[in-house]
Amino acid sequence: MGITNNYIIEIVKKKTNPNDSPLTLNSLLIQFSSIQCIVEATVKNGDNKSFKNFIEGIPNVEFCYRILIKACFMLKLQFESFSKVEEFINDVSPYATNVNHFIFSKVQTTMKFSE
Repeated sequence: MGITNNYIIEIVKKKTNPNDSPLTLNSLLIQFSSIQCIVEATVKNGDNKSFKNFIEGIPNVEFCYRILIKACFMLKLQFESFSKVEEFINDVSPYATNVNHFIFSKVQTTMKFSE
């Protein structure tokens, strides 16, 4: 019985936004080997602009939505290590308080709209 040394991964990405970054081997490695975290951020002193400027400068943010009710923003970030998570928490603290939810797995869903 032989040992498989190489794998071929075929990935098809539907580009929905012309501003999406290209899919690279590095981005794939980050997706498969990273710590993923959903963050609820509540800005301090209503300073949304400073928070948004800070978040726009972070390369490991997958999405950031402004939301309503309990928190001000919902983000998904990917980190190389827990020390990088801690670094993010320290860096964001002048702008917002945060609650972090670590992702263990994804549940497959199919979104359907009934007419």
